[in-house]
Amino acid sequence: MLKMGFAERWVSLVMKCVSTVSYSVNINGNRGKHFYPSRGLRQGDPLSPYLFLICSEGLSALIRQAVGAGSFQGVKASRRGPAISHLLFADDCVLFGEATKERAYFLKGVLKQYEKSSGQCVNLDKGEQEVSNVLGMRRSNNIEKYLGLPNVVGKRKKRSFQHLKDKVNQRIGQWSSRYLSQGGKEVFIKSVLQAIPTYAMTCFLLPKSLCGELESIFAKYWWLHGKDKRGIHWCHWDFLCRTKEKGGLGFRNMSKFNISLLAKQGWRIMTQADSLVARLRNSSSYTWKSIWAAQDVLRKGLVWRVGTGKTISINYDAWIPEATNFRLSSQVDLMRDYCVNLLIDSTTRKWKEELVKDTFVEVDAARILRIPLASNPHEDFLAWGGEASGEFSVRSAYKLLQNSEDNPRAYALQTSYRKLYRKLWLLNLPTKIKITVWKISWHFLPTRVNLQHRRLLADPRCPRCGERAETVDHLFRECPVTVEIWSILLFGNILVNDDRTFEQWLIWVCEQFSMQDFRIFCCALWAIWGDRNSRVHNKSVSTGTEIGSFIKTYLAEIDGLEDKRLGKTDHLQKWTHPPQESVKINFDGAFDSQNNISASGVVRSKIHSEVVSVFAAEAIACREVVQIGVNHSWPSVIIEGDSLTVIKKCKSREQNRSMISVYIQDIKMMASGSKKFVFQYVSRTMNTLAHESATNELRRRIGAYQGRSAHEQDEQQRLREAVREPD
Repeated sequence: MLKMGFAERWVSLVMKCVSTVSYSVNINGNRGKHFYPSRGLRQGDPLSPYLFLICSEGLSALIRQAVGAGSFQGVKASRRGPAISHLLFADDCVLFGEATKERAYFLKGVLKQYEKSSGQCVNLDKGEQEVSNVLGMRRSNNIEKYLGLPNVVGKRKKRSFQHLKDKVNQRIGQWSSRYLSQGGKEVFIKSVLQAIPTYAMTCFLLPKSLCGELESIFAKYWWLHGKDKRGIHWCHWDFLCRTKEKGGLGFRNMSKFNISLLAKQGWRIMTQADSLVARLRNSSSYTWKSIWAAQDVLRKGLVWRVGTGKTISINYDAWIPEATNFRLSSQVDLMRDYCVNLLIDSTTRKWKEELVKDTFVEVDAARILRIPLASNPHEDFLAWGGEASGEFSVRSAYKLLQNSEDNPRAYALQTSYRKLYRKLWLLNLPTKIKITVWKISWHFLPTRVNLQHRRLLADPRCPRCGERAETVDHLFRECPVTVEIWSILLFGNILVNDDRTFEQWLIWVCEQFSMQDFRIFCCALWAIWGDRNSRVHNKSVSTGTEIGSFIKTYLAEIDGLEDKRLGKTDHLQKWTHPPQESVKINFDGAFDSQNNISASGVVRSKIHSEVVSVFAAEAIACREVVQIGVNHSWPSVIIEGDSLTVIKKCKSREQNRSMISVYIQDIKMMASGSKKFVFQYVSRTMNTLAHESATNELRRRIGAYQGRSAHEQDEQQRLREAVREPD
């Protein structure tokens, strides 16, 4: 560690952590004496992984030194790429070099030197070819996989990834003897089964046929009825892959998810050009071809952040965050050969408002004028438009792929259902109930009419009343037992003179009922279906009164569990004074989305026009705070705000790609002077004055400043504490 440049005091502290810990060993159930190790890495010690990385860096340095001296040569994976001599992953080291005795003897010397210096003995049970005789390692006869992934993918790609399908079937087999509710199955499929191929899909493009077979396994397990009983597949898997808001269940389309994961690797190559994988990109390997397959989704999601504007084409590039596909709604022939810098006044660093309004249609002009510009120009750069942070995420890429293939005609019914589904999935009910209601909304139930349509049953009459055919409409609205249940729950009015179809009826109930009443309504639908099944399969008969009583009791039990879980509440946090010789300034931002204006509560307030988001409002407020600190002679300034996003970005050293990057850049530049600026996140209760100042200023829509001291904020906090009701 001293050789690597660590301070002596730091090394001393680390060695004390290593040498002062004591251990005892259980031998035949009896605990032995305590002993104190003086060195070495121990499994289970939280410090050991970090110390191992330091030791591994020593081995890496020895190999790099040998490569630099020409004593050892790596292997090139591509003609223009760098030579790779070694790769480190966790506690593994993969070495690449010429398979000659001379190189093997030299490598053996390097490993011996590393062993002597670090005390880490190399595992000699892994090796290949005759070089193993020199190194003292056994020859490996099977190098097909490393970390669960194939080292070589040939023409039979499906065969290379067959083990993924086997793992999924094996995991299902382990759970086949246990019956899970539909809610349990949803969690099991999403969190366990669909997670199995994720690591492989991060590196390789799986064959579509294999993805289809995996989806067939998931679908078969989802519709499985009881133990090893094949269920009815009421819809296609793609239907289940729709988001819950769009009428599906949010399962993953494996092919699209595969592309989204590979797009993340493409994003990494694009943003980290100096990384090893980026320098190897000329390789024609299957891994590189897999990453290249995700280029379309990257192109669709990328958007330019305007700096100088010199590299962004006005007509052809994506640079307008609020626009569809981030491009102009209609191209302007006059601007065909010009870049965005033509629209920016380089002196004032503002948009040329008259030129923009005269050149573009009204919608595009308004969007352009709302794009923020940094006070100090920077180079244009690409960001990911699917996330507010500007950083790529698999979730947003998958959403982009899903939306790009939506068929508006196919979603005509689903669009009218959107409010119903949004409200349904927000209910405080067990998942099994919400999934049952979801099935009811799409008629995915084995009612006798549905079974008759599939030629599985001859008699379609209702098993409860025997009067009419058992349709979904009859079961949940017309059956005498159901009518009695609605009356007991005081919902009898939903059945009076109702000529709506069943779908229209569900949507109407959703719109008319409060969340609490809609919760009771959904629980009643589930109970009605459960009672119907009890009559058919168990010959159990319950009256409408008994079912209504069960619904009320069941909901009361759920509420009781929720009350216990939320029994403890946090104490109200208070604003605190800063340390001596420091000044604390609180900020907050308020945003009006209809008028695109914001107000900055900086314990003084100001109106800002043409703001695009609440994050921009918070960032502008923070910039106001820093400007105040720069203009005064305070040696130390503490900046407090309740926007965790803004505070994190101000403290981060990484490049910011979000829409508020121009404000963050200004903040960092102002805060990099001689004064000490400290950025701290606080809760809303500790930032009440700044929040109220911004909110009130937005309501007044004036530009006057309001200054309030910390003593006033402290006094206001005390006053609120005094008038609080006793607990």
